[in-house]
Amino acid sequence: ECATNQQINSLIPFENYSNDFIYSLLENNSYRIASLAGHQAVPLINKTDFSEILVLLPPTKLEQQKIANCLSSIDNLITAATEKLDHLKDHKKGLLQQLFPANGETKPQFCFPEFENDGDWEEKMISELANRFDNLRKPITASDRIEGTTPYYGANGIQSYIEGYTHNGEFILVAEDGANDLKNYPVQYATGKIWVNNHAHVLQGKIDICNNLFLMYAIQNANIEPYLVGGGRAKLVKDKFEKGYY
Repeated sequence: ECATNQQINSLIPFENYSNDFIYSLLENNSYRIASLAGHQAVPLINKTDFSEILVLLPPTKLEQQKIANCLSSIDNLITAATEKLDHLKDHKKGLLQQLFPANGETKPQFCFPEFENDGDWEEKMISELANRFDNLRKPITASDRIEGTTPYYGANGIQSYIEGYTHNGEFILVAEDGANDLKNYPVQYATGKIWVNNHAHVLQGKIDICNNLFLMYAIQNANIEPYLVGGGRAKLVKDKFEKGYY
């Protein structure tokens, strides 16, 4: 049993209908339900409109339950995978904290045994570690993109797959503006032929100086916010970004 308030539409299916199937049915028709809510500040679906939604049903309750069980098993797998993903993300955050020096420190909490006697870490500017290839970037509107196999990158990652490319190699992409999360700032590793628009900086570690994957993790571990300018749409200005110490 559970208690609900007036903001919840509660349903109790008739005896010849499966609870699980009704749930799956409503989930599959969520776009139609949302359309009934309108565009007001606080979306509202009245009981009459909700109760008159038309749906298709199989002829027997047994088939309803069979369909519902199939979909429910997938939901369970999604939940388990999501929980595992969240656990791995937390594990990675913990490793970043241990494998990179804390603020004010010159050595990490954990160091691989073969590197324990290699001395202190040094602060370096991005401009000392990587070359920038922003000059090759080229934005292209969605209507002008020709579907293909090349990943088209924006500030927050891949937006679509298109024909052609702007860069070919191994690169680190850092959001310039339009980042969807300023705390976990978007930093991507990309390899091969890619197309990058003007919302992401394109970096490549200098040969024999900086490994690209390490550069990505170092930037992910850094606090980017001090290098951002602007208000609602914060921008990572190239000069401030390149001259920051990491």
